[in-house]
Amino acid sequence: MSRAVLAAVALLASCARPATSTPPQRTTTYDVVASGDGDTLTIEARLPTGAANELGVSEHCEAFVRDVEIDGAPVSPRAASWPAPACADGCVVRYRYLLRDAARALDDPELAATRGDARLSPPSAWLLRPRAADARGSFELSVRTSGGLTFESGIFPAEAGRYRASFADLAGAPFAGFGPWRTRRSRLDGGELVVSIAGEYALSDHEISGWIDRAARMVSAHYGGFPVRRAWIAVVPADGDGIFGRTLGNGGASVLLDWGRATTLAARDDDWVVVHELVHLALPSLAVRHRWLEEGLSTYVEPLVRLRAGVITRETLWRELSRGLPQGLPQPGDRGLDETPTWGRTYWGGALFCLMADLEIRARSGQSATLRDALRGIVAAGGDVSQRWSIDETLGEGDRATGTTALRELYDAWAHAPVHVDLPRLFAELGVSVRGERVSFDEAAPRAHLRRQLEAP
Repeated sequence: MSRAVLAAVALLASCARPATSTPPQRTTTYDVVASGDGDTLTIEARLPTGAANELGVSEHCEAFVRDVEIDGAPVSPRAASWPAPACADGCVVRYRYLLRDAARALDDPELAATRGDARLSPPSAWLLRPRAADARGSFELSVRTSGGLTFESGIFPAEAGRYRASFADLAGAPFAGFGPWRTRRSRLDGGELVVSIAGEYALSDHEISGWIDRAARMVSAHYGGFPVRRAWIAVVPADGDGIFGRTLGNGGASVLLDWGRATTLAARDDDWVVVHELVHLALPSLAVRHRWLEEGLSTYVEPLVRLRAGVITRETLWRELSRGLPQGLPQPGDRGLDETPTWGRTYWGGALFCLMADLEIRARSGQSATLRDALRGIVAAGGDVSQRWSIDETLGEGDRATGTTALRELYDAWAHAPVHVDLPRLFAELGVSVRGERVSFDEAAPRAHLRRQLEAP
């Protein structure tokens, strides 16, 4: 058949195809001006035609919205929202947000909080937006600061000085903050690491950012590339000499590290927190009932990342697993991982799931595929923390990458019913014996070959 005939057939087929109407993409633009001390935000929003007729911010943040005007006319709140019928045809909304007051009252970095000389508050807390925003609706955000303050956010930037995301991503969107940030940027394989530091520490900025960069390169090596195109890491001061972290995605990638002021470089090789949080970047954001997979995966993968980087020994790996995994076993009344959100089941029950999945994938594939291959396949398909995926999408991509159905089958068995694993027997079959601090290995054990492969770089 000639190219001309093929083109004619394609044209006829496209004409015969029933027309579908796709609503146009609607973009709301926000221009934010922060006061020099970061106490108050003055915001102008331009909403397009088709916006909903009721506006609001995140729950608990409504009390800090002031002086709302729509097309120049003052609007009073009704309950926890602002009526905006004029916005059905597009409108301009101006208002103020009392960020200092919100931080004092809420003291929650996922809403508003002060840490040292920085104010943490994601845009979801202070962007007045349609209550029933269409999932196709998006927003663009620009922020102006002065007085030595800068604005940083884990939301992916659209261009210099502007950020862009969908309204659907605002719930659970990345961390953001205003402060005298000292920011360092580094390129990794496939992505950018942005480290912003506020406050004073026993360590220098160079030592802190180097600590984080080292952990990021370990994770990048494990996944065959940095799992997101850009990650913002916020370092804020905390008492003591420890590190506490949490990660937020949806429309971007961010990690908040509460960094003990007294932390010294001597603790770097013992630190697991930074690696744990960075591993979170390499999995889509899941529904709350699947948090056990997010946390369990980071709990399981983190020591493997450090082992393969030469930071810990295989003895340390198995000692940690032998102490932690029993905490993940089902207790009386357990209804499965999706239904039992206790701390032990969330972190160590999820880690046990991952260990069993890793061993099952290796056994089924004749040792040609691993859980790491499944995780790399998920990331390669676009499944990082900036995306919100279903559990079916996530497990499906992982199984496709390994050519097995191990993840799906294990999930079906573990999600809604307790599954007990005989850990002493499992460790014996793997050839691992842990007695106190002493760890020994039996290389003749029936599944020792799987354990050796698991330990390999």
